[in-house]
Amino acid sequence: FTLACKDPEVPANQNFEYCQSATTTALQVKLPQGSTGSLNWFTTENGGTSTSQAPVPNTNNVGTVNYFVTHVLNGCESTRTSVTVTINTTTAPAASAQTFCNSAIVANLSATGTGLQWYSASTSGSALSASTALATGTYFVSQTINGCESTRTSVTVTVNATTAPTAASQTFCTAGTVANLVATGSSLQWYTAPTGGSPISTTTALTSGIYYVS
Repeated sequence: FTLACKDPEVPANQNFEYCQSATTTALQVKLPQGSTGSLNWFTTENGGTSTSQAPVPNTNNVGTVNYFVTHVLNGCESTRTSVTVTINTTTAPAASAQTFCNSAIVANLSATGTGLQWYSASTSGSALSASTALATGTYFVSQTINGCESTRTSVTVTVNATTAPTAASQTFCTAGTVANLVATGSSLQWYTAPTGGSPISTTTALTSGIYYVS
């Protein structure tokens, strides 16, 4: 008589996710604990030809691909289990040209996206620190979603520097107002402190002391 072979246990149903263009190796699925034997791989749920070589996912194409695997033990083959491979991509963030006065840092840059990272090159290189000082030029920003980093969007950055106006000591008889102060420059604003505070009104009466002009 012929002894019917017992079906081996089905491998665990597993899903794999990769980022587009990522480097991959052959798929590895887990057999039930303590099981031995070999695996057969198929590209269809029914029919087709099997191979003992596990497939290596092609990450150039975004989307989902299903493979099917069986467990072979003592000449018996299990039913087929679906193995899903998903290739994810992340779109580049949206960003527009940005202009700053005198100075700015990477943290001041803005873009619409998640997990933003800024670079000084369109490809390769390391992300810039948030405290990196900006200079006029082109910067590049990517976003990362579900562990997948997008390509980089170019952003034109302009840092305009305005030199301080020139002014000399000034003396007034009896009285004077801020409007009487003189300096060489454009769109002048006068202050009572070297930093912070608000510009003084042109009608403010002057007193002996130090004023500041920008």
